[in-house]
Amino acid sequence: MKKYICCAAALLCLTLHSWATDAAAAPRKQFSDIKWGHWAKGPIETLAGLGIIDGYPDGTYRPDQTVNRAELTAILVRARLGRLSTFGFRSFTDVRSRHWAAPYIDKAIELEWVRGFPDGSFQPNRLITRAEGVGLVGRFDGWERYELVEKPYSDIPLKFWAAGAIATAKARGLLTYLVKKEFKPRSPLTRAEVAELLSRTGYIASLVNAR
Repeated sequence: MKKYICCAAALLCLTLHSWATDAAAAPRKQFSDIKWGHWAKGPIETLAGLGIIDGYPDGTYRPDQTVNRAELTAILVRARLGRLSTFGFRSFTDVRSRHWAAPYIDKAIELEWVRGFPDGSFQPNRLITRAEGVGLVGRFDGWERYELVEKPYSDIPLKFWAAGAIATAKARGLLTYLVKKEFKPRSPLTRAEVAELLSRTGYIASLVNAR
């Protein structure tokens, strides 16, 4: 137990220090609906400046809007590999080769970040839950899960399918915005949360540090 807590605390301090020190040096892009004081203002503007996330033509980011499977998959693949061809393979019954996210979905399948469903579908428009999002971000960042010795949140049982990923995310400092709150694993992931989670991954931190 003590070893787990010490490792978690060290990782949290390292992550917070890295982000606070280096984010100011990264390019930023502002949005009309992200005002001063918004809890995810820094991560949103920094990731947008890096070209990892996008806003909308009207100049907004819409931080409280939910994210579907196709959108989060595309964001993560684009963060690693940049923009891909507009054409993909017909890998799933419900994703045509000309679907805007087809090449990103194909690549994410190849990287083993995501999977389809038993019926051969991908369900690109299905909303991503907070638990699913954390698991996907963990695979994107190449985490090795911690030993799960206690519940990471009061509403996450030890046998919950994503408990390990959630515990690791918490230990790595990705979930500081949920301090003193329940995790609520079935809550739809929002665009603000995507920016916050990604900004605290080791991979994104390395991009910020390189600037």
